[in-house]
Amino acid sequence: MVLKSKKQYGSISAVIGSLIKVKGLENFARLHDLIRVSKLNILAETIHIYQDHIVCQCFENTSNLRINDQVISLNEPLSMELGPGLLGSTFDGIQRPLDEAFALFEDGSLRRGLELPSLSRIKEWTFSPSRDISNFVKSGDIIGTVQETQVIVHKIMVPPNIRGTLSYLASEGDYTIIDEIYRINIDGKEKSFSMLQKWPITTSRPFKERMVPKEPLITGMRVIDLLFPIAKGGTIGVPGGFGTGKTVIQQSLAKWCNADVLVYVGCGERGNEI
Repeated sequence: MVLKSKKQYGSISAVIGSLIKVKGLENFARLHDLIRVSKLNILAETIHIYQDHIVCQCFENTSNLRINDQVISLNEPLSMELGPGLLGSTFDGIQRPLDEAFALFEDGSLRRGLELPSLSRIKEWTFSPSRDISNFVKSGDIIGTVQETQVIVHKIMVPPNIRGTLSYLASEGDYTIIDEIYRINIDGKEKSFSMLQKWPITTSRPFKERMVPKEPLITGMRVIDLLFPIAKGGTIGVPGGFGTGKTVIQQSLAKWCNADVLVYVGCGERGNEI
């Protein structure tokens, strides 16, 4: 998902594998800013800034790109959409929904430059408010809830770095993630909010406190639970040679561990096992 903002234009001066050199944006681009190659709608991230050019890492195949092809600076980093509908979805590395992408093409392949909203703008969710108008709210306060799955209740919270008085709150009912849900009066100015939040992936989410792992994660595999116990919130490594069962252990953890939510990130060979 890409945040949209004022745009500047540049042009490709060199193509080096998945990297491209761009001239004309060196005075505007910031590190990690996104650019878009107009010709094929390819997204790229700014990774180096020099005096007379910038270097960008493309997220897709650079075949058929040429010198002087136009490039647009989006002036925003790659960002992720957060909200109801995130659970149960499968995305590629830039949060394009693969289920929707594959539905568009019968051969099951992805097209370069495909642009789809990460979360559905059409599906409605039942919102239940949990605050009253005129309440003072701040970052992390729960405004209401959405029953996202049979097990998970999604808490709609005030975004980071926001505080003020609640001036409007939607009544209980069905809404899309982009419908207005509440408004907050911030220093005399009203700001509208929906259930959708957008957050740059290179910026850490703020937190109130770090909780020390105290509860065991039951994996469902006796040899691990007995000899190599894992804590909820902890980290484990599964080393081993080719064909020794690393992926099987990973998949078994995902299937049988006593966790409410599983986030599977498949990179390289692991990505082919989904």
